[in-house]
Amino acid sequence: MNASKWAIGGTYNNPRMYSNYLSCFWGLRNGATNNNGKRDMTYPFNQGWGQGTPSCNIWDDWTYAENNGGYKDKRKLASLIDLDNELQQYTYEKDDCEESGYAVKKYADVNLDACAADNDSWWSKAPGYTSSSLDNKQQGDHFEDYYLMRYADVLLMLSELTGEAQYMNQVQARAGVPQTAYSLTALQNERRWEFCLEGLRFNDMRRWSGAAGHSESSYAAKALQAQDGKMIVCLGDKANKRPMRHMTCSWSKRYADTKGFLPKPQAQITLMNGGMVQNEGWNLDNPETQYKVLY
Repeated sequence: MNASKWAIGGTYNNPRMYSNYLSCFWGLRNGATNNNGKRDMTYPFNQGWGQGTPSCNIWDDWTYAENNGGYKDKRKLASLIDLDNELQQYTYEKDDCEESGYAVKKYADVNLDACAADNDSWWSKAPGYTSSSLDNKQQGDHFEDYYLMRYADVLLMLSELTGEAQYMNQVQARAGVPQTAYSLTALQNERRWEFCLEGLRFNDMRRWSGAAGHSESSYAAKALQAQDGKMIVCLGDKANKRPMRHMTCSWSKRYADTKGFLPKPQAQITLMNGGMVQNEGWNLDNPETQYKVLY
């Protein structure tokens, strides 16, 4: 929120503050010249900012699990858009780097045949609709529930705590996938599939790293490093994919160095004049902490 629009005794005058920007943030951003935002390029999904690209790993690992188990998990295509197969008319954004070929479906804003105009949303066709964004439906007219806790999360936490498969099996049965015996690996995969793109994965990886959490061999470090070498689209150049690389060293090393924490704002550290120290692994003199243009 832009604090400059606040005034003592006044009100915030941007009606978009009541909008859910999650769908906008993850919405598809078609990159064809003069076609950004054109519904024909993204239908049945609406456009957005094209951020939060899913990694290649989630698709590849999920597909491996399906093939190894001899089943199809309907949650995969309910969570992810396979751009090259589902939206063949879609072109990658020239300004974006490291596009995996997959996008977010779970929270995608959808379009309808009745929404003939670009930037329109199905919600605008609901009875009693009044635009919350006033000037730009694509940026303001989304609604998507935020899940504070899901029953599946309770069941999987219980299964992890007890080491019993019955609670995990309930989640698997609901998803229509084969029920498995309990193992930590099975539990880890089930949480990864069930909560795909719901913001739980990183903290799961950190706690599963346990006592080895400060090493490059920890669960989190290895999971992050697994994206190295995956073929990705850079700057919209789909014809010449490049291998995914870390900017300066490796994901596993950076995770081990920082323990998974982001840096504190340097301005605040300076302001505290010795009363605050930077998080580990974020020494400004270390070239591994500095942004480097790769593409």
